Amino acid sequence: MNRSVIKESLIVVDIGTSSVKTSIFDLEGNILPNFSISIPHTIISKNDGTSQQDPEMLRSIVEESIDIVLEKSEGYIENIVGVGLDSMASTLVGINKYGKPITPI
Repeated sequence: MNRSVIKESLIVVDIGTSSVKTSIFDLEGNILPNFSISIPHTIISKNDGTSQQDPEMLRSIVEESIDIVLEKSEGYIENIVGVGLDSMASTLVGINKYGKPITPI
């Protein structure tokens, strides 16, 4: 990879069913492979056949993954000009008046 400074880029976070993937892309849509990470997480399987995930755990993993790619890109990425976020299906989480999750995912 060309190690010159990239003037503008995008950070993209994909919250999937088995991992959180965070990457930095150039404005042409090319992933910058040295600035990408995938952090696995767990799904809680219930006896009734349903599955859920801990929203606080996912939030923590998202924050960690962003911190890691930003740290790896320090000195090579000048400006993050956009953020993309994707998650599994149509996922809703109930929150209280303080913004804290009160339901599982």
